[in-house]
Amino acid sequence: MTTGRRVLALTGRPTAARRAPGEQRCLDGATSTALRLGYDVLVLDGAEGGGGGVGGAAGVLRRRLDAGDVDGVVLLDVVDADPRLPVLRAASQPGVVVGAPVGAEGLDAVELDLEEAGRLLVAHLADLGHRDVVLVGRGDPSPFRRPPRARRLQDAAREEARRRGVRLGVHPLVGDAADPEGELARALGARPGATAVVLDDEEAAVAVAGVLARRGTSVPEDLSVLVRCALEVVEGLPTPWTAVGTSAGRLGELAVRQLVRRLEATGRPEPRATRLLTPALVDRGTTAPPRGRG
Repeated sequence: MTTGRRVLALTGRPTAARRAPGEQRCLDGATSTALRLGYDVLVLDGAEGGGGGVGGAAGVLRRRLDAGDVDGVVLLDVVDADPRLPVLRAASQPGVVVGAPVGAEGLDAVELDLEEAGRLLVAHLADLGHRDVVLVGRGDPSPFRRPPRARRLQDAAREEARRRGVRLGVHPLVGDAADPEGELARALGARPGATAVVLDDEEAAVAVAGVLARRGTSVPEDLSVLVRCALEVVEGLPTPWTAVGTSAGRLGELAVRQLVRRLEATGRPEPRATRLLTPALVDRGTTAPPRGRG
C-alpha cells in the first residue's frame, strides 16, 4: 500500500449537479463495505479542484494517485472512453470500475448484465402477449449523464424482439432530459398502438406516473409499465413499478470487495476480469396481458 492509512477513493460523475438515486445507493454500498473492512473512504467529485468536467476529474484523480493519498480506487458511473480510465490503468494502485465501458480493458469491473436485462425485459412482455412495445431510454447522452453502455441493453432488446415477433420502438431521451414528462408524452404519442412501455431511465420512471394520469391511462389495464433501474430506486418510488435490475448497493459492495482482494492478495495476482450480475425481475403488478388477451 502507498500510505500508512488505508484509504479507498470513490469517484462518480464529476459534472453532475446531484447524484442520481442509483449512483447514490451504489456509493452508499461501497462506502459501508469499505468501512466494515477497515478502510477509510475519500469521495472525489467535480467540486474538488473547482470542477473542470471530465478532464478536470481525470486531473484530480491523477494528483491523488501520484501523491499516494489513496491505496485503491472505485470508479462509479463511467462512460465509454472515460478520461479517468487511462489514469487508473497507469497507476500503481489497483482500481475497480462499476460498469464495463469501452476503454476499461485491463481493469477489474463489476456490472449488471445489460444484454441479459434487455432480453428479459422483452421476454417478460412477450410472454404476456404484448406485440407492440416502446422502450424509452438514453440514446447518445452527454458525458457523465448516462453511460452509453445503455445501448447494449437496447441492442439486446431489439434482437429479442425480432426473435419473439414483437414490434419494439426505441425512443431515445436526449441531452439532460430536463423535461422527462414531455419526452415520455412524445414517446407514447408516437406509438399510440403500444400496449407496454419499458423505461430504461430513473428520471422517466419517476415521471411516468404523472404522464399516464394526465392521459387517463390505467396501469396495467390500458398499458403495462416495466422499468430497468436499481431495485432500491423502484422501491422508493410513489408507484412501485415491475422492474428488472439488480441492487445498486450490491454493485458498490462487490466493487469494494474485489478491490480489497487485490490490495490484500499475496502471491501471483489473478487476471483482471469483469463480473456480470444476473438481472432479476420483481413483479409488482404493473404488467399484465394486453386487453383481449387476458
